Amino acid sequence: MAYALFSGGKLPKEGIRIDGTWFHPDIWVVKAMLNKGYMVDNAERSHFELTPKGWLLIAETVEGLREPWR
Repeated sequence: MAYALFSGGKLPKEGIRIDGTWFHPDIWVVKAMLNKGYMVDNAERSHFELTPKGWLLIAETVEGLREPWR
């Protein structure tokens, strides 16, 4: 979820550079996201992109983190 939010839903294959440090998403997580239709490989094959289904997964996850008394 953090990688998707940091990248705006377009996850570069080389990773995300933040403050001079490279962060690389776990290949197993990316593969699972691709297999379940949460991400797709873009046409240029330079990055993975969240699908509407992927954004819905993130929205539902964030909603699930809300405090139980709300």
